[in-house]
Amino acid sequence: MIVQKLTFPEIISWWTELGESAMARDMGMPHNRVRQWKNRHFIPPWYWPQLVAVIEARFGRLVTYRQLVEASIERGDLVMQQRRRSADTRRKNREKSKTDEAA
Repeated sequence: MIVQKLTFPEIISWWTELGESAMARDMGMPHNRVRQWKNRHFIPPWYWPQLVAVIEARFGRLVTYRQLVEASIERGDLVMQQRRRSADTRRKNREKSKTDEAA
């Protein structure tokens, strides 16, 4: 069985046409919490059981925990890449500062 790959931004986008607060209403969550999920590109695992049920009820789609785990792993990989790039940039800036001071 082939399982479709999903991302959290993709899942959140399913509610876009329904209005920004539709997901918050469906999940019974404060609007700010759903906005945080959108900004962070992540939905914490303790909300997944409810999320799976809401997606099936609202959209008739079956989302598996495996898909959510894989989306979480992918997001973690992206975060780690961003952190490595930031650390590299900081290191290069420090080296450049030292070089400029020595000159």
